[in-house]
Amino acid sequence: MTCGYDEAVVGSFQATKRWLTDMGEPNASHIGLVTTVIFVGGILGAHPASYCLDRYGRRYGRRLGNLIGPMCTTVGSIVQSSAQGYAQFMVVRGLLGVGISFACVAGPCLAAVLAHPRQRGTVFGFFNTLRSVGSIFAA
Repeated sequence: MTCGYDEAVVGSFQATKRWLTDMGEPNASHIGLVTTVIFVGGILGAHPASYCLDRYGRRYGRRLGNLIGPMCTTVGSIVQSSAQGYAQFMVVRGLLGVGISFACVAGPCLAAVLAHPRQRGTVFGFFNTLRSVGSIFAA
């Protein structure tokens, strides 16, 4: 849900004159990079996240992943909302991507542990569907 919400909100930021002025009037390729860097952070964060779950097992790896993911997204959201320039905004978007990848790797393990066996299929079905719900809330 965080990723879908973030994509919709950042898309609307890019259309405002104030944001463009605060970011130093970025050109089209820099604006495209703003959207892309969260996925680059996600790719870079997916490897440590999967290693964490493999190394520490389902129990402790899940706990660590569900701690790092929300921590990165919370801190990243706060710092991103107060970013003073383009470089800071980009670094924080990468941090958000890392946090989202940790949450996406550890989240299904948590859902498997918490969901009743009869409801597991439904819970996993909603896991990726909530990305669209985040986009709808942002609209």
